[in-house]
Amino acid sequence: MTAESRTRTALVTGGTGGMGRVIAAKLAADGFDVAVAYAGNVDLADATVGEIKGHGRRGAAFAADIADDQAVSAVFDAVDDRFGHLDVVVHTAGINRPAALTDLDLADFDEIHRVNVRGTFVVDQQAARRVRDGGSIVNVSSSMVRVAPPALSAYAASKSAVDALTRILARRRNRQAGSAGRTR
Repeated sequence: MTAESRTRTALVTGGTGGMGRVIAAKLAADGFDVAVAYAGNVDLADATVGEIKGHGRRGAAFAADIADDQAVSAVFDAVDDRFGHLDVVVHTAGINRPAALTDLDLADFDEIHRVNVRGTFVVDQQAARRVRDGGSIVNVSSSMVRVAPPALSAYAASKSAVDALTRILARRRNRQAGSAGRTR
């Protein structure tokens, strides 16, 4: 077994802000090489990669519209090219535009669902195709699904969809494991 085949690689979407950046750094501290996908702040991306490298791991950042299937496919291709394999995908990318249901602009509603729901679907689809056997796919949702605050109607609804997609993906992977004797 080569050193590269033993090295674990992770991709964190939304990996330059908040929770995503913390997760990327923790994965690096735990021995993973880490790629991050980000929406547009190259300075934050560079800082996150610097933090990953500070843990003695390889890091890379890729800008992408998380809801664009071709852009996400290109990120997964770049991770494969740079690191040779992918073991873990942590999908934290998401947006919120707080407003009461009666006041929320439908363009904001559409963008929240484009990024949070379609983005999750696109990332999960690529991850399910590319994560190595025995790897993991993690979607980050929100407790706002259960809390249901009035000012977060579109966000909570989008995260409910993320919960559903996550359960569906888990069942797919469990069914594959049972029928094929392994997870993918």
